[in-house]
Amino acid sequence: MEARIMKNQRTKERINALMAYKGEGPVVSLYLKLGPHDRAGLNYKITFKNLLRNQMERLEKGGFSKAEIEGIKRIMDKVKDFVDLPSNLEGCGGLALFAGDNIFEVFKLPYGYMDRLVVDRNPLTRGLAAMAEEIGIVYVVAVDSKRARFFRVEAADVEEIEEMKAPDVMGLAGERPGAVKSRGNAFAPHSFDTRQRVLRDETQRFYKAVADRLFERFKEERFDWLVIVGPGREELKNHLHAFLAERLLGTVPGDLKNTGPNFIKDAIAELMEAKKAHWEKEVLEEFREKSGLGLTTSGVEKTLEALGNGQIRILIVKKGYSLPGFRNPDGTLSLKPEDGASPVADLVDEMIEECLAQKAEVFVTQNEELAREADNIGAILRFKL
Repeated sequence: MEARIMKNQRTKERINALMAYKGEGPVVSLYLKLGPHDRAGLNYKITFKNLLRNQMERLEKGGFSKAEIEGIKRIMDKVKDFVDLPSNLEGCGGLALFAGDNIFEVFKLPYGYMDRLVVDRNPLTRGLAAMAEEIGIVYVVAVDSKRARFFRVEAADVEEIEEMKAPDVMGLAGERPGAVKSRGNAFAPHSFDTRQRVLRDETQRFYKAVADRLFERFKEERFDWLVIVGPGREELKNHLHAFLAERLLGTVPGDLKNTGPNFIKDAIAELMEAKKAHWEKEVLEEFREKSGLGLTTSGVEKTLEALGNGQIRILIVKKGYSLPGFRNPDGTLSLKPEDGASPVADLVDEMIEECLAQKAEVFVTQNEELAREADNIGAILRFKL
């Protein structure tokens, strides 16, 4: 089956175009998590409302003129109208949206890892690029005993790349129960148990063939995650090569007919949310282990110092944590201004952006234990000085 992309333009091309964007007015950049937890009780609407309110309060401190502030409010209204319409948020676990006077770009991602709303002169695309890199490439196979559909997911793109069908085993068994065709096409008696065993064997051969094809594709393209959908998910799981089993994100009930982009992104969002709970435990354990080695920071001052030295490997931020600060003439960030420093409305946002520029990982957490260890914002370091 010929591969077909379910977008007019690939996400990487759209990100590159955004990075090259040079508009004349301010741009609103929105990142919004839309996983199962965020959708429960419409939590994402509360989060978005808080982001919007906080950003509007900061506008006057952001160095924008009165006319620009009025323009930003109009752009914010467009963003709000988009988020308020539920159909705009279907089939994704995370949203990245960039809006300005002559730009409105939306990326519906299978997973989102932070909630963020920033107004700047340019679209803040580092978070989108980091998110796409973190998710990587996900292969999804929808399978039952007769057919398998292969999908490739990268960032906002879902592509159906192949289809496999099992041989018509039932046709080989003749038209009457308990009979198989002989060489001369005459029906020969055959026990029902034997016939069922043949069918089971052929079905398992098909699952093995699907698993083998997945491994061939893995050798061609080292994808990061695997998701199995459909009635045959457990049977296929038993045939996976060890390398594929290590990359199995999870299995999901479903049927082949209704497996499409929205279903796939929703499934990945749910599995990723469960995975993040596991990652939070791992980050907490690593933070405690590295603390004894002097390879962590807790609190904004020590973390700012490590950021200035390029030491941060993982920045840990409590969800919703924010405080004002300054950017000094040499480009460094601080809580207290040096001579000639410019105020920044949200120091945490600036720290996140700087970490992304340094290719560090940003881990926004709701885990109270981890947030307490990090003192709201902290880091695991690459090296110590």
